[in-house]
Amino acid sequence: MDEQPFEVIIGSQLDSVKFFQDYVQLYFDGPCLSAFTSAEVKERNIHLRWGMDAYRDALCGRIAKIVVKAGVVEGVEIFLEFSDHSRITISLRREDYVREEAANFVYEDDNGRLYTLVW
Repeated sequence: MDEQPFEVIIGSQLDSVKFFQDYVQLYFDGPCLSAFTSAEVKERNIHLRWGMDAYRDALCGRIAKIVVKAGVVEGVEIFLEFSDHSRITISLRREDYVREEAANFVYEDDNGRLYTLVW
């Protein structure tokens, strides 16, 4: 499990969600995570994914929640855990890809260098 790239959002809040026709972007006070495969919201015993009733509300319900843990399980998922114990996961399973990439993460380091990571 690799947590390195997401260290920059630990302690940050999800400040906005942007929906496109076939993908979603999550913004964290600057850094942006784009999900091109299924992004699933898990809270309590409820699991919602794109196209399901209440999915958008559940995803937007994470706005202002603090990221307490985040990382990558290669070939499985990107995960974000929030202060309210909810999770957002983005599938990295090859069978879930709908384009060449499953997700990308764009962030700037403390020296102003811009990075783009692609899965």
